[in-house]
Amino acid sequence: MELTKKKPDLKFTHKELTFTVRAVATAGDKYEIDCLYDVKGDGLEINRRMFYLTLIERFVTGWEGVTENGKPVPFSLANLLSLPYDHEDDIVIILGSWITNHVGIFKQADDKKKGN
Repeated sequence: MELTKKKPDLKFTHKELTFTVRAVATAGDKYEIDCLYDVKGDGLEINRRMFYLTLIERFVTGWEGVTENGKPVPFSLANLLSLPYDHEDDIVIILGSWITNHVGIFKQADDKKKGN
């Protein structure tokens, strides 16, 4: 088995922000996501808050468009959560959803996109 091959980072732009996102999910990523599930009755339930925050923390490697006193601010989850409130958009949900659909973390969703 070969180790995960690095692919070029993905870019996601929303309004004036551009996020750099690692393109390929690893076994470590899948493990972290799987550990978020709780058994509820006959099924599994995931805490959506922790799901999105975990995806962002694991996959976002940088951003552009955020400054403080005119200087670029490095990406961190804390800095993301410190952005001004936007009554029209929830950047955490938008970014987390985008990551879910683009990094291959769920094989079933990827297979449906390919028509399998």
